[in-house]
Amino acid sequence: MLSVTVVDDKDLEKSKIIERVKKELKEYCGIDSGRFIKHYYIPHALPDLKDLQCSVKPPQTGLADNIFLAGDSQLNGSLNAAIVSGEEAAIRVIEKLSN
Repeated sequence: MLSVTVVDDKDLEKSKIIERVKKELKEYCGIDSGRFIKHYYIPHALPDLKDLQCSVKPPQTGLADNIFLAGDSQLNGSLNAAIVSGEEAAIRVIEKLSN
């Protein structure tokens, strides 16, 4: 089973979106998709990403001397952002403990 998220549907009809997803899965991933099962339309499913950040600077991870911040709230609402900020906060903790 495969789930695909379409962030910008370009105002295409549902059938056109499905066709396009199948085409791109085959073209980019080599996946020749089988049977389409279900389509969900979720308005406002993602946060506003106008101020998208992909990295966090060391001062941003420290709230106080012994308090370090991590999570997608530090960058943008995504798992990748949560991982990046968590890694950066962990580096700051390691540096703090090493000194």
